[in-house]
Amino acid sequence: MIDSFIPSDLAVAPNPPGLASSLRLVTVPVDAYNFFELWMPPEEASLIPEEAMLLKDDRLRLEEICGKLMWLLGADLLSGDKICTQEPLYDWQSLMRLIHQSGQHFDAITVHYSPQTIRPSNQEGNRPCAWTIAPSTWCISFLEFSPVERGYQPNPLPLSVAITYGKPLTRRMETANAGMRYT
Repeated sequence: MIDSFIPSDLAVAPNPPGLASSLRLVTVPVDAYNFFELWMPPEEASLIPEEAMLLKDDRLRLEEICGKLMWLLGADLLSGDKICTQEPLYDWQSLMRLIHQSGQHFDAITVHYSPQTIRPSNQEGNRPCAWTIAPSTWCISFLEFSPVERGYQPNPLPLSVAITYGKPLTRRMETANAGMRYT
């Protein structure tokens, strides 16, 4: 579809025939009409050389997708759970310069999607005092491959990027004798 935010030629992950893979094909939603696929390595397991090459070769496609999301929504550069940037970043190349200036190098990208959630906050006993709506978030991790005996070990960089559709919102409830009152 030519008017899709993520064009179909970008949305579909490469699928080399005959690759017996421990990689898992994941579909990441963007909205109700857009998605993209990517290969995810198993946690704490090494990759055979063909799997590492597939992830390396797919990096530019994923950078283009992540760059589009970043341009539209903005992104925060994170070190662990700490935000490293004063303002959201909207340009992928600026992000790449920041990562390069920090002395980091990466071989592949993974994207973890967290859907919008509504959850209780500030519990008093077994009743919530507030509710928080957390927006959809795409967390981009950067992997560096280290050679091991039979292939490569993917190691996440300490830097990551969070692209979030808005900010979390928390609304408090007032306690009334007859029950909870929403304010």
